[in-house]
Amino acid sequence: MISMRYKLTLGLLITVGTVIFVDSAMAEQLTSNGIMDDVLNRFHNAASTWEVVVIAAASRLF
Repeated sequence: MISMRYKLTLGLLITVGTVIFVDSAMAEQLTSNGIMDDVLNRFHNAASTWEVVVIAAASRLF
């Protein structure tokens, strides 16, 4: 049978380990540098392929 002292020591070690892990994970800041630039570049690249189709459709329509 596991002694009460062993259970308390194990519980304390798990708690301290968890607190240290969570603290270090929360210390890192999330950055969004370049995300909107990436979205804008992707949209620009996709939209440049639509240009011919849109101009042809507009020419037929008007």
